Amino acid sequence: MKFNFIALLGTPQGRRFVRVALTVGLGIPGALAPLLGTQAVPYFEPLVSVLSRELRGTVIPFSIVIVTVVAVVLEFQVRERITARARRWLFGICLLSLLAAIGWLFSLQTSHVRPMPIERGQRQVWIVITPERRAGCPCGDLPDLLCVHRLTLDPARLELCWGGPELQRIQRQLAASYLVTIFLLVALIGIAVLKVARKPRGAKRPRRETRRGSRAGKSPAAASPATSKSPTEG
Repeated sequence: MKFNFIALLGTPQGRRFVRVALTVGLGIPGALAPLLGTQAVPYFEPLVSVLSRELRGTVIPFSIVIVTVVAVVLEFQVRERITARARRWLFGICLLSLLAAIGWLFSLQTSHVRPMPIERGQRQVWIVITPERRAGCPCGDLPDLLCVHRLTLDPARLELCWGGPELQRIQRQLAASYLVTIFLLVALIGIAVLKVARKPRGAKRPRRETRRGSRAGKSPAAASPATSKSPTEG
């Protein structure tokens, strides 16, 4: 039996698949383009701008995939519905994790990334450095910031001072911290807009009078045999 993809697109399930795929694969990442740094917005600096140029080319495609995965999960959860208690629990966990991820990224960025002004100081790019310089660095005892300015943006010259496995390890940590931050941020927004499961319309809560009546005691007809008199008693 051959699989007919064209025939599948003609079914309601196939049309829904295409609609959802276009929405979560193109629409949502496109709407979040300023946040992800794929679309420049005046007077707005995305989070990815604190990374070096080399890392941006790596993390942006992965961040788009992460946003798409979160959108697919939310589409599934919207259909399944979650309880209000589960949503509050997930929101708290994501919020605390997001704060920890932001602290992780901030610590790495302030320790291992240095600015390099370009275009006559109107813009700046970021250079990733290691805690210790290599033996052949021509900067001598100059501070890291002055050394970056002396070497300019030539990768070959920067490699003289900072490079090797240590630099690659720091770059991986920066990329991981950024992707975790983006994932938790988008997940937090998604959890905030999720719909919770509601009780069926036909199910009504019992009235207070009914509950009070059941707690107050039994009706006179159902009185305790110990308190009622027998017909043979005087």
